[in-house]
Amino acid sequence: MKHLYKLLALLVTIATAPQAMQAGEWSFAWPVSGTSPEEKANNNANGFYNFGTTFDPERTSITRTLDGRTWTAEFEKGAKLTYLAASGQAVGSTKAFSKFFKLTSDDFTGKIKSVTVEARTKITDATLTVSVNGKPYLCNGNEEAPITTTETTPIVCKFLPDAEGGLEGEIQLYFSLPDAATMTYIRSVTVEWEEASSSVATPAFSPEGGSFDEPVAVTITGPDGATIIFTTDGSNPRTEGNAAAKEYTAPVEITATTRLKAIAKAGDETSAVAEAIYTVRQSPELSFTKESLTIELLEEDIALLNNPYNVSPVKYSSSNQSVAYVDKYGLITTFGIGETVISATFDGNETYKPQTVTLPVSIIAKEPLSGLTITPATGTYDDITEVTVECTDERAETIWYHLGEKPMGVDELGILEDFIIHPAKKMTLKLDHSCTLTVQAMGKNVWSEPLVATYTINMPLKAQFEGGESYVTVYRNGFDSLDEANEWNTSSGSNWQLTPDAGGFRDLPPFSSINPDSKFSIYHQYSNSGDVAVMTSPDITLPDNATVRFYAAFNPVWIFQGNLKLYICENIEGAEPFKIWDALLASQEAATDDVKWNRYTANVADYAGKEVYFAFTYDLTEGDNVIIDDFEVVAPETGSTTISVEAGEPVTFRDLSTGQPDSREWHFPGAVTETSTEQNPEVVYDRPGTYDVTLTVRKGDEISTLTREKYVIVHGVAPTAEIGIPEGVYYSPEAGIVVPLNTPLTFTNLSKGSPHTYAWTLPGTDLQKSDEKDVTVKYTTAGMFDVDLTVSNDAGTSSTYIYGVKAGGESLAWNIAAAENADLGIISLSWYGNYGGTNWLDMEAFAEHFDAPATPVKISGVNIYFGSVATVTPDAEIKVAIAVPDTDGMPGEVLAEAILTANRLVDASETYNDPTEFVFDKPVKLDGEFFVTISGFPNNSGADGEDNIAMYSLRRGSDGHNTAYHLLKETDENYQPTGELKWYAQGEEDACSFAIAPRIVFDNPSSGITTAETDNESNSPAIYYNLQGIRVDGDNLTPGFYIRRQGSKATKIRVR
Repeated sequence: MKHLYKLLALLVTIATAPQAMQAGEWSFAWPVSGTSPEEKANNNANGFYNFGTTFDPERTSITRTLDGRTWTAEFEKGAKLTYLAASGQAVGSTKAFSKFFKLTSDDFTGKIKSVTVEARTKITDATLTVSVNGKPYLCNGNEEAPITTTETTPIVCKFLPDAEGGLEGEIQLYFSLPDAATMTYIRSVTVEWEEASSSVATPAFSPEGGSFDEPVAVTITGPDGATIIFTTDGSNPRTEGNAAAKEYTAPVEITATTRLKAIAKAGDETSAVAEAIYTVRQSPELSFTKESLTIELLEEDIALLNNPYNVSPVKYSSSNQSVAYVDKYGLITTFGIGETVISATFDGNETYKPQTVTLPVSIIAKEPLSGLTITPATGTYDDITEVTVECTDERAETIWYHLGEKPMGVDELGILEDFIIHPAKKMTLKLDHSCTLTVQAMGKNVWSEPLVATYTINMPLKAQFEGGESYVTVYRNGFDSLDEANEWNTSSGSNWQLTPDAGGFRDLPPFSSINPDSKFSIYHQYSNSGDVAVMTSPDITLPDNATVRFYAAFNPVWIFQGNLKLYICENIEGAEPFKIWDALLASQEAATDDVKWNRYTANVADYAGKEVYFAFTYDLTEGDNVIIDDFEVVAPETGSTTISVEAGEPVTFRDLSTGQPDSREWHFPGAVTETSTEQNPEVVYDRPGTYDVTLTVRKGDEISTLTREKYVIVHGVAPTAEIGIPEGVYYSPEAGIVVPLNTPLTFTNLSKGSPHTYAWTLPGTDLQKSDEKDVTVKYTTAGMFDVDLTVSNDAGTSSTYIYGVKAGGESLAWNIAAAENADLGIISLSWYGNYGGTNWLDMEAFAEHFDAPATPVKISGVNIYFGSVATVTPDAEIKVAIAVPDTDGMPGEVLAEAILTANRLVDASETYNDPTEFVFDKPVKLDGEFFVTISGFPNNSGADGEDNIAMYSLRRGSDGHNTAYHLLKETDENYQPTGELKWYAQGEEDACSFAIAPRIVFDNPSSGITTAETDNESNSPAIYYNLQGIRVDGDNLTPGFYIRRQGSKATKIRVR
């Protein structure tokens, strides 16, 4: 019994004791960047954002829920807001600042003990004030706290109530930012409060707060005899004078999402505030704008949706995808005839219920095209028969047809399975052999029924052919006599002359090596008079699609001082000449310093039907001689009696024989391959001259032969030397290529223009010279060497070389040839950043692929050349790694890596000699293909701008070789991140390479040579090359980048 008495006494004591004091804390720090994925996933719930593509220049306030508390930010119109991982909430940006920034909270229940704010700005006299329910709080005894500082560490401002004590209710933070011209950062806000002691029990809600799909009646109960006061607007019912506070008399009807608060009041004492959130989910009220849709086959339509509350995501689906597909925007694409139902589904959220609405859709056939005819119809004919196909239906646009042995079938839509398109609704065919013609008229997503006609053509066997592209000569001048030369007018003071030879060029053969019928050429000797020598043609009326062709020879090294240009001018008063050719530009495009005969062309189709004249201009400002020959204006023409080709240029001959021959035999005397039995053979002539062509066709015992005498006119063409580098070696930023020692390497001849002789010079190898077409050598001596190739034929000689073959030792390797160096630059993605650097397209990393080396290599580090290193995230870690390919050929296992922070990247925009060096802890050895990967590029904004880091890259375009890759965040059909990452090659449609250069050492098999003496490099002559690899005069360097080689050492220099 004593035990029971003690227990009852204890319970009475607990029930009658005053409630214990309760304390609470709310704190929010800005942990993530405003451009992070978290921001997108949380609808900017990490701060206040008015920046980038979502910037609204009219906005003056933003409301956000931060860690369960609702805060409203107010600011001047046009201000920009963002938030950064390193600095916090940022107020203002370039030319978009605000002179104040006010943050107002929802009601806090409990007396606010303190409000602590971490903030900083460089704005002069910037201050912060804090009030609770309009009453100022004090920081160090003052209502205002300064927040101006030049440091990057925020100022901590702690505000406390005055001697009268704290209040409860809404908190207001007011940042005064006079003459704002720089950013203000708020790092964190912390609120501490305490609930006053009370003997009055807190009211209870039934049902408790939660999510409901229907309106709910909430009963509030409290202690006996107490009055219950409640609010439904989220305000504090305990605040004096709160007009929203009501006395509870009956259950509270909750029909929409409501924050319900209540207190119990007994005499002058009140309870703690009871609080609950009731979310009453509403119908999203989705509906289609139409009750049904009817769409004609192959047409599109859109399932327009009424979405008054803009709920998302809404997912669309088609019940019968064999007839129609619907995309994520509601666009319906039709494939077949039939019925389907389009559904739009919203899965629901905290505010709105799930809902699915449907739209019946019928896909019907269009009325087919009519009026299709074939004339004449099926029959037997004894000669070439002209057949006309026409469709009179106004909806028809084209004719599709097929010629074969039997009718062409149709697909499930009734469209020909195989066809040729004629771009009009009427066409004519000439049939010279028996066949079946299937035709169909086509309009915009509508077509006719196919028509079929069968023709038997009893044509006699007759050989006929055509070759190449046939042209008619509109005007020609070979400058082979004074009469021909005098057709052109020359300017006063000029000295255009005829010459039977090469016009002063020592190694240039006469033009007769190009055209055996040539007797003279016209040339002009260089001069330093400062005049311009002009040579003007007679007036010429141009036909459609005309082209100008001529031959010229000049010195590419000196042409920049005495340039040769060609202009066209319409022969009317006031017309201005227009430049159509420029020797300097042509030489730069060819990237060679050979003096040789080249044929140049210019399209003048824009002057069709006009009378024009042409003018060569030659600048007499030193330079070198120029020489011109065989100027002609030509236009396309079928059935020409001759065709003109250049030696080494492939020409296709087409068999046009009638009578359906069973076999054919071609004869091409003078061609590389003189016979063929193909129907349309491709033939190459490698020597200038005029040649016959013969075609013999057979059908059973019938035979027919056609010989076209002097049909092919072949012009000689000087060769252009070109060297193919060996497999397994690499280009280099510090040399032409880098190669291993004592390893067989094959240099291939890729020269154009049918050279007949070859002369290789290969110092440093076991074979110093060779006259073979291709050459295989071993480098036996470490050092820097050239490879020279000279090729010749009757029309001229051409030389080229690979400057700086670095054999042995440590080297830098990359995928960019010397001739491509000048094209390096930053690949900008406009608003989305850079390819190969900072970007906002979810490319997390980039990689450069390298082919397998000729011998195993050791990689000790990687040099990367950056075109921009601007950063506001200096501590961002940039990681470079060596990876081997996985089973899909993409970057896989990482073998070595190195890290540098963004502030240690080097800007190489002034000269390519300034790489950023990433060094591995220990070298990695490889004998197969590999990748260099780079990741960690930041993409933040700050007071001093934004991150803008970019590697130098080479953009080759659709016809180039790609070595660039990127790692992309995968997204679902709604463009939401899936969390997966996948590597992609940049693709041959826009091929690229990055300026990434691993530092390698080849394994070098022993050669038996122990030492090799080299000349003193300081005494070696300095040799200069441009970035295309062409040797240039070191005493006359114009501003730009060059390679300077002295002995075995090569460096890049800049001339200003």
